[in-house]
Amino acid sequence: MKLHLILLPLLAASISFEGHAETDHEQDRVTPAIEHLRNLEYDAAKQQLRGCVDAQPSNLRAWNYLAIATLYDEMLERGVLESGVYGEGGDVFKASKVAVTPSFQQELFSILDKAQQLAEERLKSDPNDKDAMYWAGVGHGTRATYHFALRKEYLAALHEATAAYDYHTGLLILREKLGVTLD
Repeated sequence: MKLHLILLPLLAASISFEGHAETDHEQDRVTPAIEHLRNLEYDAAKQQLRGCVDAQPSNLRAWNYLAIATLYDEMLERGVLESGVYGEGGDVFKASKVAVTPSFQQELFSILDKAQQLAEERLKSDPNDKDAMYWAGVGHGTRATYHFALRKEYLAALHEATAAYDYHTGLLILREKLGVTLD
């Protein structure tokens, strides 16, 4: 199976699911930023999401959407969100990597590392924490998108996509095992 067939659903799914909010208050703070993301208004989304993580430093949803907004902003700037680059023989499959600045890479991975740290801490306390499992998977999916679309590091992308798959498969197993819902 071609790698792009595995990773493109992650790119689309990472922004389409609004996730599990622990409280209505958290959902209300993140939802307007998601609307900005859907409208390609990445600066506005990032500003709102930074406010969310400042106010609620343990909000996994806000951290992950901040990472997504940061990545998609860079992808838009580099022309990697164009649908044509993913078609047969598209630019995304050419060997040359997309030039990214060290500051962008540092910012993105700082956000992703914080989100992953928070998710792992929660999973240590409760291995059945469905929100932590979900958002840990989203973080890996975001990393996979970065490695695939910008860096053309297909093995690293596959590794991250596999990690995302494992977390999300864990959610399905948890549902069957404990009879819990995923909403």
